[in-house]
Amino acid sequence: MGASEASHLNSFQDINKMPPEGNKSSTKKTDSLEKTLCEGNITYSSEEIYGLNDFLGNEETKNEMKEIYLQLSGGKVFKSMGVKPDRSFIFYGENGTGKTFGVNCIGGELANEGKRILIARYEIGQYGTAYINKGSVILQSFFDEHRSLLKNKENGINKILYIFDEAEVLMGKRGSNKNGHKEDDKLLNTLMLNLQQISNSDEEQYIFFMTNKIDLIDDASIRSGRVDRKVKFQNPDYPARYELFSSAIKKINDKAKYHVIRNFDLDELAKKSDNFNCVDCLEIPSRAVKNKVNEILIERTNKNIPKAYIHQRILIDEIEKQRLTYSRTKKAKIGFQL
Repeated sequence: MGASEASHLNSFQDINKMPPEGNKSSTKKTDSLEKTLCEGNITYSSEEIYGLNDFLGNEETKNEMKEIYLQLSGGKVFKSMGVKPDRSFIFYGENGTGKTFGVNCIGGELANEGKRILIARYEIGQYGTAYINKGSVILQSFFDEHRSLLKNKENGINKILYIFDEAEVLMGKRGSNKNGHKEDDKLLNTLMLNLQQISNSDEEQYIFFMTNKIDLIDDASIRSGRVDRKVKFQNPDYPARYELFSSAIKKINDKAKYHVIRNFDLDELAKKSDNFNCVDCLEIPSRAVKNKVNEILIERTNKNIPKAYIHQRILIDEIEKQRLTYSRTKKAKIGFQL
């Protein structure tokens, strides 16, 4: 573990890193359901919570998210029929394909039903530590602290969703780090003990592991019986890219209250963005509009104000810029991490 371990217990990120996707109408609820999703010291109102309809991507992945949501929401039914719901999941795939946002949408869907959901995010940071035994102690404290919050009925928390990003760092193959002073194995053992406890318990705890490099994870750590479900996230196909561009453009136009982006062809945008990830498709319209804003601000000083809108050609140019970035960096996939 890295030097920033001590801050992990209180280190939580904004759940809404990825831009909103899809139709928000399904996720807006009445005031009585506000403040039902929290992360660390952050509490979100109903207007800030996204649900399953906001998750855009390939149809197969959408269905996976819906099925996982049913596992988390139907605990009483599972128990009445003598079985337990899935409690541990690993989401794997390239950057920008929606792994973290998928968990946020599942949590938001539960929150929109009136449940109080706590998202507990463990920031793994740099692999390895100079302080023997510290990493496993901090990890155990992370679980203990959040279990106590769940057990304290005064908090009103119904479920905890643990998120471990960069899981390959914490769950690396045993013995792969010769300089780890066995600390890495202690971390992994601590994690496995808590994973087993979550699986055996009837408490509403669920754990999500995220990784871009599943091949670096210890096979025994994610075998059946330890991790209940594995979901592969891939770059969006043509229908998903079409939907992503449509959502991004609609959001910009709705916020501006006029057609900032006009005369666009979603079919061409989706076709020309083959192999782009979800974030690429969402960011391209925004970047194109920002470039136009810069142009307006520069020209305004010359008392020559350009037209305050963009069209298809500018969007295509932005796609080509993104593809050129891909070509120069020689990366298999492009974009930013969700």
